[in-house]
Amino acid sequence: MIRNCVKADMKKLNCWEFKKCGRDPWGDKVPEFGICPAALEDRADGINCGEKAGRACWVIAGTFCGGKVQGTSASKIDTCKNCDFYRKVFEEEKLTVQTASEIKEMLTRQAFAVGLQLQLNSKWHTDVWTHLIGWEVNKFIVAELPFVDGSPINLYSDDSWRIKYIKDDNAFVFTTEVIHIQYFPIPLLFFRYPSDIRKMPIRKHMRCKINIPVRLDCGRDTSAEALISDISEGGCLIKVLAGRDTVFQAGGKCRISFSILNTVLKDLEVTVRNVHEHENMTILGAEFSSLSPGDRRTIASFIDIIKKTA
Repeated sequence: MIRNCVKADMKKLNCWEFKKCGRDPWGDKVPEFGICPAALEDRADGINCGEKAGRACWVIAGTFCGGKVQGTSASKIDTCKNCDFYRKVFEEEKLTVQTASEIKEMLTRQAFAVGLQLQLNSKWHTDVWTHLIGWEVNKFIVAELPFVDGSPINLYSDDSWRIKYIKDDNAFVFTTEVIHIQYFPIPLLFFRYPSDIRKMPIRKHMRCKINIPVRLDCGRDTSAEALISDISEGGCLIKVLAGRDTVFQAGGKCRISFSILNTVLKDLEVTVRNVHEHENMTILGAEFSSLSPGDRRTIASFIDIIKKTA
């Protein structure tokens, strides 16, 4: 169990503060590498008295350590044991430290629940549905053996399976393979316990693909011509062409202006949520900070028209 941290404990350094990796939400490496998964993993909030997974980073895949992005949590544990921050946390927390196995078990309890509906996809099967029966951390998960037209699905030992499901308004996804099939007395399917379970917020608004010009103004006399490549009532995806001088960072504020349905939407404030650099462009994930009722109706009507004519 996660112990309660007194106020003084919460001042302990998180990994991004100790390592100065630049991948915290306001870090200078965010445009290049994105926000570190440890700084986003709210299931680990409070573990070892850290913020998010800031003091449990050794079980989180994709962290930026040793000058490069790390792989799966299972493959990085041995490396992390030699880390000065890892040793610092264990020394500070002493007997109350949450170990890797304890943290992964806690994350699993928050990610899984008996009866969850699972969507299975492999090379040979698309959108096969089943239900989660149970699991044992680091060993297996077990689900009902799916049947199609009254017969169990065909399975191959070398298949890689991508499994998706929804829990508590979040989408989860992981990759695994079958390790055992049981037909009697109950048809069950055993998968290898996943090395990483990735959580993704569910989109709250319908998006549609478009390609319209947008004027992007980020203050300090910096602006850029760009294109909106998809849009929803909640935000949009903006492609900024190469040659611009503006440096974008997650969390930054900008204003955008564009025209739809013979209407000019001017100076809409957006918050940059993520930044991806490509060879000839920068792609921004932008969230509308505030929309007037009229602007929201215009965008909703535009999306509805696009969907009906698609």
